[in-house]
Amino acid sequence: MSQPSDPGSALVGTWELSALHFEFADSGERQEVFGPAPRGRLIVTRAGDFMTVITSADRARMRDAARLFETMMAYAGKYRLEGDKIVVRCDLGWHPDWVGTEQVRFFALHGEKLSIRSGKQTHPRYPDRLAYGVIDWTREN
Repeated sequence: MSQPSDPGSALVGTWELSALHFEFADSGERQEVFGPAPRGRLIVTRAGDFMTVITSADRARMRDAARLFETMMAYAGKYRLEGDKIVVRCDLGWHPDWVGTEQVRFFALHGEKLSIRSGKQTHPRYPDRLAYGVIDWTREN
């Protein structure tokens, strides 16, 4: 499948999660915050909708609500592109603090592969260290 020259058009579609990790800014060390085999889906529409759900693969055995919350991430909203940035105006999120915010991510397309990287941020498990969230996707056929 050939890629359109417009990156917005190239992003449109359904994507399956292939990898997710948190990369520490000070050392480059990587942590798999959702384990070695997380699951996820990203949907980007031509109408400007963005929706993603990511979970740890081992959630089926969990019964604790707090642990379930810690092992997922989901948000949705309208998006716009600014160069290599995708900016999502979050109107729905698994974490209420995200609702009403703009989530800025950097993206790179390589054929049927999409890599999305956050800016420097902290993670609840590592509140004293800055890192990047790095999420890799493969286009679904």
